Amino acid sequence: MRNQFWIVLIPMMFAASSAWAAGGNQDAYFMDDVASMTGGSVIATVGGGGAIWYNPAGIIKQRGHAVNLTATVYSIKSYRIDNFLVTEFDNQDSQEAAEFTEYLSAPTVLTYVRDLGRDTSFGFTVTVQRFSDLELRTSASQRGELEGVEKEAEISIAATDITAVYYAGPAISWAVTDEFRLGFSLLGFYRGSRGTTQQQIALRDPGAESDDFFVSASTIGSTKSLGLRPIVGAQWNPTRNWDFGVTYRAPMMAIWQSIDNDESVAYFVQEANQGQASTEPSVTRGFEFDTLEPSRWLLGVAYTWNSGHRIEIGADASLPIESLAAQDLEFIANYRIGSIIPLSDSMRLGTGLFTDLSGVADNEFGTIDVDYYGFTVGLEMTTDYELADGDTISFISTFGGMGQVGIGDGEGILFDPEFDPTSGRVVTARALFLEGALNLGLKTRF
Repeated sequence: MRNQFWIVLIPMMFAASSAWAAGGNQDAYFMDDVASMTGGSVIATVGGGGAIWYNPAGIIKQRGHAVNLTATVYSIKSYRIDNFLVTEFDNQDSQEAAEFTEYLSAPTVLTYVRDLGRDTSFGFTVTVQRFSDLELRTSASQRGELEGVEKEAEISIAATDITAVYYAGPAISWAVTDEFRLGFSLLGFYRGSRGTTQQQIALRDPGAESDDFFVSASTIGSTKSLGLRPIVGAQWNPTRNWDFGVTYRAPMMAIWQSIDNDESVAYFVQEANQGQASTEPSVTRGFEFDTLEPSRWLLGVAYTWNSGHRIEIGADASLPIESLAAQDLEFIANYRIGSIIPLSDSMRLGTGLFTDLSGVADNEFGTIDVDYYGFTVGLEMTTDYELADGDTISFISTFGGMGQVGIGDGEGILFDPEFDPTSGRVVTARALFLEGALNLGLKTRF
């Protein structure tokens, strides 16, 4: 019966060892100074370099030349997944949580914008759209009777993920009329990720140095993707007070991919004095179309009054996708509301509320399906200097703070050392994520 258990368990551990999968959340960072103040509520009013990502129609609102750097100076993320490891032994349950705190400091957006004439403007951006470095691990030890003999079981499990997404490309904006603008961005991207999972189980007599049984299974997976993502947008301000905007962000479509997976397993049975180790590598490289992130429709409407006071409401919808190298996602809608309050001629306060919901379709070990709810607050300050030739150069500094809480499900794994055939199955685990970030924006306009 013991040998039968290991025959069942080993493939189950393989099945549970898929590469760690990030959730379906789309907004890792805010990609514009004002967006970092207003929770991303900028589709109807965004201008300058940030418009390349949010709504390229707004690029032309920035006249002259402008260079902008938006950076996430510092962020801290705290993860907790309850029941990440569940064991059942001799009618006793053990439920172990996994916790991890991540500290990040990364540049986000560098843009350059200039006008090409009265009705046309050009922009270019280099963007770190996503970066994460996640590690979760835990272990459990239990004692109980097995076939009338007291045994001790030790089980450990770990998962890691490093993901980075970079964009770069040009954009153009055209003023069709004084009230109506169109824009188009064509961004190339590189997406790289590396994930690992590892599980180990040992069964021995209490206090013994050697194991009766030992099994270890691990997976190392990495993907590299290159592709394009077009973005089109329109803005319309029919009156002084009202602004409307719409953006269509095409799917994140990979053109070339490299997918590597190495699965290995080793086990030893002392009673039979036998063991085995094996590795199954899998490599896929070449030109292949694959959807990594869904297409998105983004809408915004803003009302401005009293010399610059503004409130903007936004909504977006992400369409379902099936992906080879990323997560399958369902339809999801998100909402935002933000405000701008002038404090003086050179200073503005921004506040915002937003959601970043997950559209994860299928749960497997390592899946994170968490819905985020957050707020932002920020301050923008402008300093103008007159040059000797009569021109003016402006320096605009933005300080923004963001906080969000993520609530939902992670995926853990259940092991049963009492030779239950369902050992190794995926179980749902409650997840709580907390995140705070400080954003710094520096813009030079001349």
